[in-house]
Amino acid sequence: MSLWCLLFFAIAFGSLGANDVDANGWPIVRFQNGTVGVQNDGGEVHVRADVMKLHTNVLMLNDIDLMPPKCMAPGGDRLQHNGTHFFCVCVEHWSGRNCDIPPSPPPSPPPPSPPPPYVAPPPYTIPPSPPPFSPPPPPPNALGANELLRVALKECFAKSAAGECECTYDSPCGYITDKSSMNDWDVSEVTEMISLFDGKGSFTANISKWDTSSVTDMKSMFKGCGAFNQSLEYWNTGSVTDMSNMFQNACKFNASIAGWDVSKVKNFERMFNGNIHANTAMKFNGNLSTWNTGAVTSMLGMFSSEGLTLRAGFNNPSIANWNISNVRNMRLMFGGYKQASCGWASSPFNQEISNWNWDISSVTDMSYMFFCATNFRDAGIRKWIVRSDTNTIAMFGQTTLASILVCPGGSNGPPSECYAKPFDTNVQFSEALTQCFVESSDGKCKCATTACGGSGVPISQWNTSGILYMQNAFKDKTTFNQDLSEWDTRSTINMYSMFENAAAFNQNIGAWDVTQVTDLKDMFNGASSFDHDISNWVLPEGAVTTDMFDDADCFKITFDCEDSNDGPPSTCEPTENVYSESCRRIEIGIGKK
Repeated sequence: MSLWCLLFFAIAFGSLGANDVDANGWPIVRFQNGTVGVQNDGGEVHVRADVMKLHTNVLMLNDIDLMPPKCMAPGGDRLQHNGTHFFCVCVEHWSGRNCDIPPSPPPSPPPPSPPPPYVAPPPYTIPPSPPPFSPPPPPPNALGANELLRVALKECFAKSAAGECECTYDSPCGYITDKSSMNDWDVSEVTEMISLFDGKGSFTANISKWDTSSVTDMKSMFKGCGAFNQSLEYWNTGSVTDMSNMFQNACKFNASIAGWDVSKVKNFERMFNGNIHANTAMKFNGNLSTWNTGAVTSMLGMFSSEGLTLRAGFNNPSIANWNISNVRNMRLMFGGYKQASCGWASSPFNQEISNWNWDISSVTDMSYMFFCATNFRDAGIRKWIVRSDTNTIAMFGQTTLASILVCPGGSNGPPSECYAKPFDTNVQFSEALTQCFVESSDGKCKCATTACGGSGVPISQWNTSGILYMQNAFKDKTTFNQDLSEWDTRSTINMYSMFENAAAFNQNIGAWDVTQVTDLKDMFNGASSFDHDISNWVLPEGAVTTDMFDDADCFKITFDCEDSNDGPPSTCEPTENVYSESCRRIEIGIGKK
């Protein structure tokens, strides 16, 4: 170790004492903090277990640099010792071991942003004047959609009896709309419209766009709306369960509602009823053929015309295929006003309801069903089989049918117990035939415009129970082909030439009772289409059947008889594998029965 270093070491850390060498003759160094060290031959100074050495002119203690750095101005401020070594304290922004690294120059400021493009100010507009009135206060309580609609209607009708009101922002009808027209009101959350326009005789507003999909009850909705006849065709009625009295006394309404979904409706009571208090005529007579009425339980007075001044109302066959399997009440369904003399109180209904595809098995009340439907005359209704507990009081009261049929109590049901009045004489029967063919050349007469000898019913329903002579009845009636299967022939003794040359006739009369008939000569002579089985006919002994089947072409092809022309019928049996182009009803291998 050089003298300078030792001297520095002695000055900085200690001094040599009186015995400045140890037993080996090595110099002893005493530090100011009391540490004693010795220098060996290699120039190393041992301080206890630590080693101090000079390394490339740098004094190191356990590899720690003990040489003070050069702390030079302007970067160096002062030299400072931290207990183990010296270090240079730098002035602000200078760095490095000797504080010889000057501060970096500050970054250049960014260039200024360009000025924004010039935008011309908007033209000056005069602000709108404040409204003359403040908006209406909200309802005193939180009202639902049903109540709000009624508040709006009350305000609207206060302005216009026709409902043609303007809904301004200061009007209560502004609660549910910001539009001026009633047709634009939002009623999508309304669930009931019971009696909504009841008694509004001048109401004519268009409400065709209303969303009624949430409505479940429309009872009496347009009751007494005498002037209303707006389109409701596209209303969604799929949730409605009650339409009773809906159009009662809405006498002008006859708009199409054919597309309505009524599949959930249970109550149709008096839906299109017009009554004596309104003293007006109902005009509705629309097509309702597509309605699904399977859920309906009551049709009480649905189309009744109770006390109308004019004989207008429902008389439409479009309901012939309605599903009425759940209907229990048909009281007064097509009836008029219940009084002794119908007069102006009559109903116009006059349909051949017996041909309708109605299941009446659940109906328990048919009382007054056709009462005062003065033109109703469908005697075929006798085919209706009703329940034993069904009320049929005055079912046919004051109808034409009551004068044609003989019913219990004069006009009561059940229909199956009514029967047509029999002809009093053979002359009357002959007159009826003549009048029938005057009305219709093919015998399809309804006996509505002619008396038909007093029968008053179609030929298929005549009561022939007392007729003795039927000879020549349909002779030469080439187009006649009416159903005579229900004719009562128990008293008949003569059928001579009855169907002679009736070329079109081909009805099943195999059930006729001919046990009294003694003359059947030429009965089917020339009846070329007839091919039904009458082999069950039992004739009295000695009955004449000469040429009974002469020129009865289809019958001869279909059946083999003991005598091809004379029969008799009891000997005729079906042939095998028969076919004829002219006999369309013949099936291969099967004779017609």
